[in-house]
Amino acid sequence: MMNEKEIKQLIGKRVRAGRKNLKLTQTELGKLINISQRQVALIENGYSIPQLSTLVKIANVFNCEIEDFYRKDEFLDKTEALNILNNLLNDSSLDELREFYSILKVIRQESVGEKKRA
Repeated sequence: MMNEKEIKQLIGKRVRAGRKNLKLTQTELGKLINISQRQVALIENGYSIPQLSTLVKIANVFNCEIEDFYRKDEFLDKTEALNILNNLLNDSSLDELREFYSILKVIRQESVGEKKRA
């Protein structure tokens, strides 16, 4: 279960990623949802959690669902994915690492095979 600080940080990361994906500045996003650039910055940096009405506006701008901001199992970008996977692997036993490697090897082979067929 996440604590309040983790929720703020998760939402902040999602807001920042969504804003950057749309190539918006903090000021531009703030204008679209009727909050200041400073408030956008506070949200993105995990210092503030948006009110529900603001989160609804952000979700509308990003064309997503509110629950997308709370999903912990989706990656924002490749860097985040690598960091999360690295943490998972660091906490694994050698036997688990061997099993992960075998699974990833099969996935990569299938992926390469699909690309060659396309």
